[in-house]
Amino acid sequence: MIFAHPAQRNMESILRGTMIGMAAISLILVWVFRSLRLGLISPVPNLISPAMGFGLWGYLVGQVSFPAAMTTVTAFGIIVDDTIHFMTKYTKAWSDRLL
Repeated sequence: MIFAHPAQRNMESILRGTMIGMAAISLILVWVFRSLRLGLISPVPNLISPAMGFGLWGYLVGQVSFPAAMTTVTAFGIIVDDTIHFMTKYTKAWSDRLL
């Protein structure tokens, strides 16, 4: 019982920080790629995996807990990295095609 409230606050902070991180990453990608279209497309693959994970976890367990939140944050970091690599290669291939 002693750790119930701090763990709940920690989980809520993790989830709130993840949402703020997603918004910030989208804005940064708009700036880096100088394309509003790419910046608005980037959250789609970033949100699919956590949404599926939370949906499956909620269906099987019934509530989102601290381990689920930590797993989502870790997966989000990996997904964002992959998204940036993919978008960089996409923009390079697109610009090479136009030359």
